[in-house]
Formats: sequence, structure tokens, C-alpha cells
Amino acid sequence: MTIQEPCYVPLASRTSVLARKEFPVTATHPHPGPSRHTISDLARRRTVPPRSPAPRVFERAFPGDPAVGSLLRVILAKFLLACPAANDVIALTWELAANAIAHSDSRLPGGQFTVTIHDFPDDYIYADVRDEGGQWDADLEEAAQWPHGLYLLKQFAATYGAAGGCRSRRIWFTIPYPPSGRAAANPPAIAATA
Repeated sequence: MTIQEPCYVPLASRTSVLARKEFPVTATHPHPGPSRHTISDLARRRTVPPRSPAPRVFERAFPGDPAVGSLLRVILAKFLLACPAANDVIALTWELAANAIAHSDSRLPGGQFTVTIHDFPDDYIYADVRDEGGQWDADLEEAAQWPHGLYLLKQFAATYGAAGGCRSRRIWFTIPYPPSGRAAANPPAIAATA
């Protein structure tokens, strides 16, 4: 038995043959109709997979005050109502917001932080919290140790990161949707605002 080298056709050659639309293809599946088709006939029949819908986006600035916690959770629960990963996203986003309020310059008078959520339906959720910076160097590996809240970020997020420094900082994460057909165990609870 001899092993043959694979034969590669340069892309330009394949393109020129396809562009001329004269290369016949013999149908190999048993169906009624003509037995020979041209590339243009097959191209017309080709089904294009549906495009994933554009992400739903939420973005809002909040004052750097611990009293906004319940408001933030209610707003996120309403935005993520149909999302099976809503509880994890809300918990992690509130953890990052609480850190911004407690440990960044967002806690100073007039300070604020901004929450952004991108919901890519049936795929994943991207969330970030931007604060007004501070002394922390944005080293998540050092800060995300048990029993600190950023430890939850490491445990639940598929990907995460931090950037910034003394003037502003962004901490972000992604959480994938559960596999299709698996519903959320507990839908997000929408509490009344105080």
C-alpha cells in the first residue's frame, strides 16, 4: 500500500471555476428531478443558517451609594427576565458594584459607577462594572481569593478580567447560557424597591 500526497487546488483555481458557473456536479442523492446541476443551481438551493439576533444592551450609571443595591438588582432582574443565567449575572454584577462602592473612588461624594450588560440570546451574557478608580492595581488573581467576593467571579464566570488604575477601572465577565432545553432552576426574583 502506498500513501499518496494530498492534492491541493489553489484557491484562485477553485474561484475561477466557480465564477464561470460551468462546472457540472452530479447529484448523488436519490430524489426526483434533474441528475446534473450547476454550481449556481446548488447555490440557489443552499440554506443560510439564521443569524443570531443582535445583543440586548443595558447600560446605566448609579451613584456610589450602598442604598442602590436593591434598585440595581431589581433593574437587572427585569432586564434579564427571560435569561436562564440571570441569577448568576445579577449576583456577580452586584458583587462588582458593591466593590466599586466600598473600595474605589466611586464612594466619594458625587462618585458613581456604570453597569453594562450585553445579552447575546442563547449564547452568553457579557457584563462589566466601571468605577472611578482608586489605589487597587486591578490584579484579580491576588484579590480573588477566598473569602473575598471576587472569589465568586473566578468560580462562576466563564471568562473575566480587569483593567484600569487610579482614574478608572473596568471589571468584566461572561457567563454562558445553559445548554438548550435546560430551564433556569429559579427565575430571577423581582423584589419591590424600598
